[in-house]
Amino acid sequence: MCPPRSDNKETSLKFINTTLPINLALNVNNDQVRDSGNSSDFHINDHHLIDHYLDSLQNRNTSSMNNNPTAIDKPTNTFFGIEMPLDVYSAIYAGTVLAGGVIGYAKAGSKPSLIAGITFGSLLGIGTYMTSVNINNYHLTLGTSAVLAGVMAKRSISSGKFMPAGLISALSTAMVLRCAYRFWLNEEQSK
Repeated sequence: MCPPRSDNKETSLKFINTTLPINLALNVNNDQVRDSGNSSDFHINDHHLIDHYLDSLQNRNTSSMNNNPTAIDKPTNTFFGIEMPLDVYSAIYAGTVLAGGVIGYAKAGSKPSLIAGITFGSLLGIGTYMTSVNINNYHLTLGTSAVLAGVMAKRSISSGKFMPAGLISALSTAMVLRCAYRFWLNEEQSK
């Protein structure tokens, strides 16, 4: 809030339910302040003092904003260094899981593959949306990927084949590592 200026270069400040800050009070000389008798009403004749104080408040607010990401400078999704409005890696992963379920049903007539593909693909699609809105909303993707990595690794080992369970397990493990990396970055930035 900027103090009002008058034509006679005298500024009247009303401090309602607040006190004059110590650093301002220490910088004010007797010739710069005329007490009107009311402890909350001061007349300050030195406009440079007021401007300096308001600038220092604004600089303090600006430096504290740089330490905490806001909606303006929040982390964004990138795809090979290009800023994207969509979490492309998660979208590709969700599409691969969904397509795997559909292909499993089409080739082998496996209803469990179709149901699992649609279920996990849908959860990952929701996770993709969440990370597209805010890069730090990776928890659904992390949980779904971890479950899928474990289940598909077990299936791949028991069947002795890499395709398709081994591929989905490898992709799921990569997504778990990606989410773990984001978690680590958040922890480092919060220090």
